[in-house]
Amino acid sequence: FTTGTIRPISYKDIPPNCTVTYVNPICVEKLNDNGSLKLRTRITIGGDRIQYPYDTAAVTAEMEALKILLNIMISENANWSTIDLTDFYLGTDLPHPEYIRIQAELIPASVVEFYQLDQYMHKKALYCSVHKTHYGLPQAGALSQKRLFLHLQHHGYVQIPSSPAVFRNRDGSVRFTLVVDDFAIVWTNRDSMNHLITTLTELYQVKINWDGTKYLGMDININRSERYVTLTMPKYIERLLCKVKPDGIKGSNTPAIYIPPNYANPGAQKATVDASPFASEDQKLLLQRVVGTLLYYSRAVDPSICTAVHELGSIQSKPTIRDMDKMEKLLQYVSKHRNIGIRYYASNMILQ
Repeated sequence: FTTGTIRPISYKDIPPNCTVTYVNPICVEKLNDNGSLKLRTRITIGGDRIQYPYDTAAVTAEMEALKILLNIMISENANWSTIDLTDFYLGTDLPHPEYIRIQAELIPASVVEFYQLDQYMHKKALYCSVHKTHYGLPQAGALSQKRLFLHLQHHGYVQIPSSPAVFRNRDGSVRFTLVVDDFAIVWTNRDSMNHLITTLTELYQVKINWDGTKYLGMDININRSERYVTLTMPKYIERLLCKVKPDGIKGSNTPAIYIPPNYANPGAQKATVDASPFASEDQKLLLQRVVGTLLYYSRAVDPSICTAVHELGSIQSKPTIRDMDKMEKLLQYVSKHRNIGIRYYASNMILQ
């Protein structure tokens, strides 16, 4: 209300050809930089009922671009920091308003009284028009990103043509990747870094981690004296196993079931035919959950499981009992090897 993102409206004033969508409260748990727990509840708009005829896609920096940036940082002994923008999805003007219905039971009485909302209530609900981007709107990501990209461009930051969401300033003293509202920054000049911060604070609240110890779920440990940087995701596997294998699981030394070749007759290698029955719907959902969780983990810090994860991902729409055995084998492996990480050493190689 105070920023003009949404405005209460009488039900009779909603245009007859407009769709009114619902809202949902979403509760999340996040960790602060000091390790303390942050509990947050957001109201999100039901975007599945929104008809938006324009492009809703937003680009993000690729994992490879981030790792090249880390390699640049440790090889050039440059500074490394991260920035997070608060309320990135809020505040960008919409091309036309949307309309929402908020159940009266979700609104505290003190809020109803403060904003004098009683006059807008209709059948135990508050109706509002939405004039700026908001969580849940399908166009929120694309419009918010367009606003940010234009703002960066106006202040001298150029997106590298071959790498989406990778930026630099004119002299290269600041280079960064951008994933939604998370910046990973390599910088060599304090004045240049301050210029970036000043640029961002013109539109957003900015949260800075000068040491850049966390980014996209990864812990980033920089050893300046021995010139290497290590990426890990501690407790990531532990949280997965607590959800899918709460009773525990034995370990394994390999991530996939090994099928030995026929050394006696090398010319007679035959394809393996899976004749086992299809998995149940619950097993299928479990497999999809495991693949979805481990896919990012494998790309980020543990490439040793990439082959196994991608094989399971290719059959997750119609898995068999044999495929569930493969998933079990993969879980056994990550259970035994929970502290895998990737380390990059300084070098004179130029990565592109």
